[in-house]
Amino acid sequence: MKNTNLILAILLAVLMLLSCFAACGKDESTENTPDAQTNPGGQTDGTPSVSGTGQGEAVGTEQVRAAETEPVQAAETEPEYPIPDYSDFDMPKETGELTVYTTDMLGVTLNPAVEMFKKQYPGINVTVKSLGDDEYEALVRTEIPAGRGPDLLFSFGTDLPDIYKSVTAGVFEDLGPYLANDPDYRPEDYVAGVINGGLYQGRRYFMPVEYICPIIATTAENLADAGFKPEDFSAWESFTDSLIRYKSRVPEGDMFIVPLGYQNSVDLNNLFEYAGFDIIDYANGTASLGETQMKKLADTVKDYYRDERINYMPNMLGVALIERKGLFVGELNATYSIYGLMRGLRSQNETPLIFTMPDCHDGMTARICSLAAVPQGAKNKLNAYRLMKILLSEELQGGENSAGLSNLRIGMPVNKNALRGMVYGTNQMYPDVDGEVITEEDAATLFELLSSPTNTEIIPPTVKRYLQLEISPYIRGEKSWNDCYKRFMNTLELYASE
Repeated sequence: MKNTNLILAILLAVLMLLSCFAACGKDESTENTPDAQTNPGGQTDGTPSVSGTGQGEAVGTEQVRAAETEPVQAAETEPEYPIPDYSDFDMPKETGELTVYTTDMLGVTLNPAVEMFKKQYPGINVTVKSLGDDEYEALVRTEIPAGRGPDLLFSFGTDLPDIYKSVTAGVFEDLGPYLANDPDYRPEDYVAGVINGGLYQGRRYFMPVEYICPIIATTAENLADAGFKPEDFSAWESFTDSLIRYKSRVPEGDMFIVPLGYQNSVDLNNLFEYAGFDIIDYANGTASLGETQMKKLADTVKDYYRDERINYMPNMLGVALIERKGLFVGELNATYSIYGLMRGLRSQNETPLIFTMPDCHDGMTARICSLAAVPQGAKNKLNAYRLMKILLSEELQGGENSAGLSNLRIGMPVNKNALRGMVYGTNQMYPDVDGEVITEEDAATLFELLSSPTNTEIIPPTVKRYLQLEISPYIRGEKSWNDCYKRFMNTLELYASE
């Protein structure tokens, strides 16, 4: 009966998780914002840096451990840039037009934003061009660099081949003077470690709209049975060391329990995506990925690689954790899946622990799912900026469509009030499981984790293809490390210099 309750408790939650994995798999391109490595601009614009609870540390859902954690250092490789003086900036002139391009998927968020814009600015004529995915991509890649196209680019981060190459080429407006001269803009209203992903050399060229944190979950009992303590996963070196030790102690165990046998691809993609590596130096057009940490990551993944991986059904991830089939339930991107998993685990007398995967700077790197930017060639820049503000607003980010689904596609709101509403509101949406509930303390713990990224990342899809093409042969035991790493770096160098 207990297992039946567990399966029912986790079913809806994990289906939500599965949809997240499906979206991420389909949009591998949506990797969104560079950190100190792919983020050539760093995080210096006067916005306070974030140090949150438990970067990479387990947080027990019975207790918030903020007082026990040390502030996390952000990436140390980024130079400091002076804060620009925008005091003499004048907002662009009023115009009566606004043009945006959209697709079915972009429209989930963009269409309600446009409707809000029309209500706030009834005298503006808004043109919305609904395009197929291929047509949309082709147009923004040709028109925006040529000074044509939409007044606001709303993107999953991959409509242009590399958002940061576009930034360095001067394709987008610096949004800094708009924000600095807007009395309604308050940086503290947003998750600083995420919105700072739009900075390049101290100037802000796009604003992230939604993001994903690398949250993973286990139980205190699972760690203890494998001979670990939560602090073993508190920093990148100890995190990867512990993953390697776990494999030697539990040879058949997975590091991440994920549905449908996707562990091989998830292991490599997630560890690389959230490691916060310095991948490309955009200012100099060179690759900057270091070999030592990259090899450790590849060796960790290689230890777990098997030709055939366990095909966990979506509703059995929590059961697999309780049965000690793996160390963590993999990337939990939504409050729904986290809360459902916690309730199910508690109903089986297990103590849930929530982690964020630490990056190589011992902070936490998030992934941006969507962003907004104003092209230099836009003819209606003021209206584009107004629409961008609506995309960042609590009303849009915390709102739902007529079907009761979030206005955001798969990620978390960068607007803190909307994020808080999502985190604290979701725990009211499910019935209790054997009397287990999600408490205010649980919500506080989760909100602290979700609002604590120190870094953000957009890894171009081309780089991820190179990763799979050149590093996977080493992981499968088909080629030597030196051969694979050399080929990977050569392709990165060519890509960076294009």
